[in-house]
Amino acid sequence: MANDFSQDADCVALYRFENGALTTDSIGSNTLTNTGATTDTADYQEGAACIDLDSDTVECVDANLDSGFPSKSGQNYDALSVTCWFKLETFGSQSMGTICGKWFTGHGISWKIHLHSSQIHVTFTTDGDTQYDSVEVTHTLSTGIWYHLGVTLDAVENRVYMRLYDSDAGAIYTAENESKTVYITGETLPFQIGRCYSYVQNYFDGKIDELVLFKDILTDWEITAIQRGIYPQASSSSSSSSSSSWSSSSSSRSSSSSSDSSSSSFVPPAWPTLSKGVEIELREQAGGHDVTMPLGNGRTKIRPRYTRRPHRWRLAVRMMTLADYLTLEQFYHVDCERGKYTFELVEGGMNQTWLVRFDPEKPPTFGTEPALPEKFQMAATLLEDTAGSYGGSGYGAQYYDSSSSSSSSSSSSSSSSSSSSSSSSSSSSSSSSSSSSSSSSSSSSSGGA
Repeated sequence: MANDFSQDADCVALYRFENGALTTDSIGSNTLTNTGATTDTADYQEGAACIDLDSDTVECVDANLDSGFPSKSGQNYDALSVTCWFKLETFGSQSMGTICGKWFTGHGISWKIHLHSSQIHVTFTTDGDTQYDSVEVTHTLSTGIWYHLGVTLDAVENRVYMRLYDSDAGAIYTAENESKTVYITGETLPFQIGRCYSYVQNYFDGKIDELVLFKDILTDWEITAIQRGIYPQASSSSSSSSSSSWSSSSSSRSSSSSSDSSSSSFVPPAWPTLSKGVEIELREQAGGHDVTMPLGNGRTKIRPRYTRRPHRWRLAVRMMTLADYLTLEQFYHVDCERGKYTFELVEGGMNQTWLVRFDPEKPPTFGTEPALPEKFQMAATLLEDTAGSYGGSGYGAQYYDSSSSSSSSSSSSSSSSSSSSSSSSSSSSSSSSSSSSSSSSSSSSSGGA
């Protein structure tokens, strides 16, 4: 299956680097001029060829860029997204090979995606003039491996996001920054692939395939779909099929924007429903160590421990389909806003619910199953939120027994959560008496937790 960008009005350029059409833009009219680059029909990721660069470049002068091409001269832009496959042959003499961008130090700068110290960077202007900064994925690149890269620059939110997929390890590495000022300035410089206009040493030595530019911000699961070659089908179907599961999270975010999560009206989103056969394990980290306790027939009640120390949990989700994988990526990035919002995690067999959040210091890791590359897995650290966020104090009081309501309904779970908050003081006395007898726990289930 191949990506289809034809229905995306925000896709402004698509370079597939096919044999006989090396310089063709398959979406717009941003035709490139070639200076020495060739095609490789034996080692590629999409279509039937890719571009092979070695002290070569292809470029489109600014005057020939389509109107609306991000960083075309004449105006500034709010958003830019770039995705591509790349494979390094060498790091070059200066280890600064540029994949693409519009940049000429001292003459005009906008943005560039490039190597530096064996890592991938995106560098951008921070004042629309001469000042600049960069964000990098802290993963050491290797030669001879195909990587898929997604980069977004959001000049409205001042957010930079990078997603790097290592096809050899089946691992995903990300970087995100919301503290740097981002400008996407229009410059008269040419748009170049394979080098930076500044210095000859900035040539890229390797292969690039399916380089795509957008004038909007791609979501993380859209970048994933492009990497998998199923854009836009997977991203749109995933969103529509899971809309009922995520309906509560929209109200959660809107209510929290007017009053923070300490408001009693805060409604935490529910853990999304996943496919039958997905394996989910939740393991508590006690005192920095993983400790497992058998849970008998699955209906043992684990009472909350009222303590000043929050619980930490290791969450492992295995044997996911691609749709499950995209669902969890959207849940993390959109519904929980990367750990900003607490959500409900319901363990169906035990009929219990914890209110937890993703650890903002340790983003979840996604990857493929070692022996089953068509299946996916996720590992994450979850933190209990303070009970004070829900009307109580200390930790643990946010737990409640949902046996009187349907654990599959986010609305009923939310109402149960509200009632639990109002009775946290009575819950605390029960929790303190049982804290000594329940030192740790672990649970696992299949399907939606």
